[in-house]
Amino acid sequence: MTWAAPGEVTVRNLKLIDFDISATGKVTNAGSAGALAGKAEGTTDKKVTFENVLACNTASFEAAKSAATIQSVGGSAGGLIGSMTGVTVQKCAAALVVNANKNAGGLIGECHGGSVEASYSAGHTTEKKENDAVTASEYGKTTPAYNVTGGTNAGGLIGEQGQTDVKCCYSTCSVSGGTTAGGLVGESGKAIQKSYATGLVKGASNSAKLGALAGYNVNGTFTDCSYFEIINPTETTENGSTTYGYLPPVGDTATVTGITALDASADSYNTFCGAPADWKNAEPSTASGLIDLYYATVDKNKVAKYNLKTVSQLGAEGIQEDATTGESAAPADFVATHYGDWPAPEILVINVASSGGSGGIGF
Repeated sequence: MTWAAPGEVTVRNLKLIDFDISATGKVTNAGSAGALAGKAEGTTDKKVTFENVLACNTASFEAAKSAATIQSVGGSAGGLIGSMTGVTVQKCAAALVVNANKNAGGLIGECHGGSVEASYSAGHTTEKKENDAVTASEYGKTTPAYNVTGGTNAGGLIGEQGQTDVKCCYSTCSVSGGTTAGGLVGESGKAIQKSYATGLVKGASNSAKLGALAGYNVNGTFTDCSYFEIINPTETTENGSTTYGYLPPVGDTATVTGITALDASADSYNTFCGAPADWKNAEPSTASGLIDLYYATVDKNKVAKYNLKTVSQLGAEGIQEDATTGESAAPADFVATHYGDWPAPEILVINVASSGGSGGIGF
């Protein structure tokens, strides 16, 4: 479906459950796919706004194992929108598996103008063992291996962020891209503010540019952004000597401002989570490499509270909607909380330390 505004269009307060979308057009750049719109277009005079929209599968672990996906053969794909131009997206979320031969994003495949605010894309593991049987070493090796897979640019939230402002957003998706792959965006092209990424990032080719927050920076700027460092360890062997490290926040540059590793120390992690300064035990309430909300919903003994900042806690509470009526719609439940899976980096720290490796941060 293409949303091309005849006038001002607002889609608000909507949940899209168990949508299975496949765009099979085999012509290059054709057939973008999204649970809400394959392609959405707005202009200065003809505004398109999506607000309080959630795209997800049934909130049951057993049902989620055979969950629907959003995929495109010839174009881009996103959990909510495949491709958008001049569209305002705010207080929206998606927890789906997304695949595309072109750009892929957990929320939006590719953006050209407009803005994305107070929104997130959540991990969604469709096949794995019981929650407490999953180890950190198995993270990213489930079926499918990644929440978001793109043939070119792939990002946890947005595959290609072309001239689109991003503010108070986050992604917990795992990502794999052929050209670029980033925890939040594959290719960054404008401002990203008060946003973070926590997911696993991998390249589908040896030449792919990889970054824990952004794979490749075209013309982007970063302010008050953060990422999980420990989730993406790296190793380089040269002349028989192996060096261990982590993915940089942005894949094509060694130096970047406005981005910090929120797990650089126990104090920084606890501060981000809002924990008391003297609280050093930041381990989540389950003992797995992934915290699975889908499973938790059917086994109350495994309920795990999302222990990172929601979009409202990032500072997005002040966003007001509907300039025509002046009315303000309260955030939906899925925006005030978190819907989907998220990684537990502390388990990786524990595993590294127990196996004789280095890089533990003292949790």
